Amino acid sequence: MNIFRRLFCRVYQTAFYLALPFLPYRQPKPLGGCGEAAELLKSKGKRKALVVTDAGVYKLGLCDNLIATLKGSGTDCVVYSDTVANLTVSNVRAAADLYAKEGCDCLIAVGGGSAMDCAKAAGALIIKPKKSIYKMRGVLKVFGKLPLFIAVPTTAGTGSETTIAAVITDDKTVRDTKMAEIGAKVLEQFAEKYPESEEIFAECLYKLEKFVVRRYLLDEGRRVDGRSLTDIRPLAAEVGVLPRVHGSGLFTRGQTQVLTTVTLGTLRDAQELDTIFP
Repeated sequence: MNIFRRLFCRVYQTAFYLALPFLPYRQPKPLGGCGEAAELLKSKGKRKALVVTDAGVYKLGLCDNLIATLKGSGTDCVVYSDTVANLTVSNVRAAADLYAKEGCDCLIAVGGGSAMDCAKAAGALIIKPKKSIYKMRGVLKVFGKLPLFIAVPTTAGTGSETTIAAVITDDKTVRDTKMAEIGAKVLEQFAEKYPESEEIFAECLYKLEKFVVRRYLLDEGRRVDGRSLTDIRPLAAEVGVLPRVHGSGLFTRGQTQVLTTVTLGTLRDAQELDTIFP
């Protein structure tokens, strides 16, 4: 790492460590069970909670007792159970949209790290609806009080999922994986009937995907990952990343990275005849 960048990181970490006691972080209050959670919401005047979980936890009935207790105390519930293992931006946006649509006034996360992160990021979108999730990357990017938040971890581990941070996967990674799975299934379905047609099927799937993306842009005015037409992916640039060359730089835009290097030499090292291309 470049010595100046290393020095900057150390100064930044030290300053953040010294300022941490003065930041408005709240100490979490442990609750003894569903009954205490229901009493807390009732005392705060909350009328409808958004329960964020995943399909597996919900199908196992791990939310049933909580939902029944809340409804018994007069607090209605809406469940968002589409959270996936590798949380995506679309998950977060869908949970925030459901919160607004149903008129919820508090959040309850039930499950592992993905459910917790989904609820936390959705809370950030709820108080900053005009701010892109991509612009919330980093620290001290969300100022404001989140809706009342209750975390119910169902995993036994370090408890790191209950921190203020959230890990979100770019939808492009998930979309590429799903498209690869669809392509494999299509080839498997027609391989016997149309042998040696792999390139044709790949081209057809590519054109279909292109058509869907174009229609989504024209009809919805948004990209398939949920970004508006004016949002760009996170940008970053770094120099001096390689120690054994005279110069190097790394440019990053979303998942796209470009690494450039330069090595200085004498005039005798110049390429006098270009034989690489005709």
